[in-house]
Formats: sequence, C-alpha cells, structure tokens
Amino acid sequence: MMTSLNNERYKIADILGAMAEKVLKREPPFENIPVHPEACSEIYLRYLDCYNLMDNSLKRKVLKAEIDKAKFFFLKRLVGVNESFANAYPEHMETKKEFWVWSEKKIETKPSSSHFVGADIKKLPKNQITKIVKEVVLRKFPEFSHSKSKFFPGTITFKRNWNDRNLFILVDKGTKRKFLDFFIGLDKPLISVDIATFFSSAQSKYYYFSHTDLERSVEKACALIAFIMPNLERELTSAWPINSNSQYE
Repeated sequence: MMTSLNNERYKIADILGAMAEKVLKREPPFENIPVHPEACSEIYLRYLDCYNLMDNSLKRKVLKAEIDKAKFFFLKRLVGVNESFANAYPEHMETKKEFWVWSEKKIETKPSSSHFVGADIKKLPKNQITKIVKEVVLRKFPEFSHSKSKFFPGTITFKRNWNDRNLFILVDKGTKRKFLDFFIGLDKPLISVDIATFFSSAQSKYYYFSHTDLERSVEKACALIAFIMPNLERELTSAWPINSNSQYE
C-alpha cells in the first residue's frame, strides 16, 4: 500500500514538474499565463527582464536551473528529499551567481520593495479576510465549494469532486503577516503544492494593506490558478482516466 502511494506521489510530482517546465518556458498551454512577482523566483523574474540582453548559452543555463529547481521543489514536497537543492545541483548555484553578477551590471532600475509600503497599517480582521477570499474565489471558480477540511487545517479551503477524489484550492492567511499564500491540493494521495512552485519559487506572497488590495490580490492569484487547475486536471485525467468528470472541457 505504501509503495503504491509513493508511486502515485512520484507520478504526480512528475506531472507537476512537466507542467512547471512548460510554464517557465512559456510553452502551450501556458504561453499566456500571468507572471506575478508575488509568485515568481527573483532569478526567473530577472531572467525575463534580461532575456533580450542574454546570450543563448546563459539563457539555456539559467532556464535549466529554474526548471530543475521547480521539479526539485515538487519532489521534495510530495515525496521528501533529504538533501538541499544547493547540494543536489551545485552547478545551478554557480549559474545563479554568474547570472546575478552579470545582471546587476545590466539592469538600470532595481525592483522596488513596494510590498512593504504601508506595513504599519493595522492588519485586517481575520473574519473580513476570510469573507473577501471566499467571495472572490467562489465567484472565479463557481464549480468549487467552501469547505472546512480536516486535511488542511488553518487554511481557507475550497474543494470540488474529481473522479473519486477531491481537488482543492487552499488559501493560507497566516497569523502575523500581510500576505496570502495560495496552494492547490488533492486528497488521494493527500498533497498540497504552492502555486509559486510552478515559477520556481518556494512560496507565493500576495500582499494586501486594505480591503481593495485584498480583493485585488485574490483576483490576481485566481487568474494564475485559472491557468493551472484545468491543465492539471487534464494531466491527472490522462494518468487516471477512469470515471473522468472534467468540468473544463
């Protein structure tokens, strides 16, 4: 049973990794997926900014490093990997250093730390945060329902049935912070992955400092999930085709 479960986890990690590769290469069906600083690694954002200035060799090296990092993160999350990415891929760490030094000389305007503007504003009450998140997510994804799931405590959870399983959209509002973290999940096997992993980042951080900011941030994250979720479902349906009931066809 445990072997079968691990095999499923490896299979899903492979599916997610292959999707991430297409996302990072901006290949179909992800050629128009939004690129949000809130959900991207700094290296990938800088790679896009500097793309037309880079020679082909550096482009290939940086992109390969970001793809391998995304796949490593998925594998670590779903299966468990004892070593760090730096130990597993020392050559990619050298590429990161090389690219960062090179890009510092090319970029005239550095990204601002706008996330922290207004950081002294009082945090919104949790019940208001939950209310706005629920309204926006259910408006964007009416096929999902709000659910208090025992599987993902501490998150605002939305689910919908797929085959004999449930797909989830999870929103973690944290405790002492002013950003939301978005995940997608599955209950068989029980997994959740941060949407930022598709962009080679460990955590999505959609900041807000007002009701308007909050609604805008949730809508922004939903726009990204709207690309990921239907394609994930298609890939899972291809892997486990029995009783498919896709609502995205």
